[in-house]
Amino acid sequence: MFPTFKEIQDAASSRWAELTEGGRPWIRVGTALCGQAAGAEEAAAALEAALAKRGLDAVVSRVGCLGLCFAEPLVEVAVPGQARVFYGKVNPELAEEIVASHIVGGAPVAGAALGCIYPEGDESGGIGLPDLNRHPMR
Repeated sequence: MFPTFKEIQDAASSRWAELTEGGRPWIRVGTALCGQAAGAEEAAAALEAALAKRGLDAVVSRVGCLGLCFAEPLVEVAVPGQARVFYGKVNPELAEEIVASHIVGGAPVAGAALGCIYPEGDESGGIGLPDLNRHPMR
């Protein structure tokens, strides 16, 4: 028997809550065609290796297009309770720095960050990065 729409919807809602409210960092790597061509798979593998080396519990998801194709490979880092930070042109060396500085140290790599999306109701986020929701490209 196939699951009902309600069962699929409940499972999806549960998974979304686990990813966004579960207390673990969630790292999304844009692996659409332009990301793949720019080295997204290498960036994702480097992120996974850096996390494993430190024994960190985080989720790395390979997702479709995150937009901003000129900056591929794109990586979004969501640490619970903080702004979601978007990094561009992520290579294996930068992936290591993102894990060391952002995930372990709590300080985004400002020089590599394109900007961020702040939690709802938080206008500044306290990290000094531009808010992508206010970018003129929108």
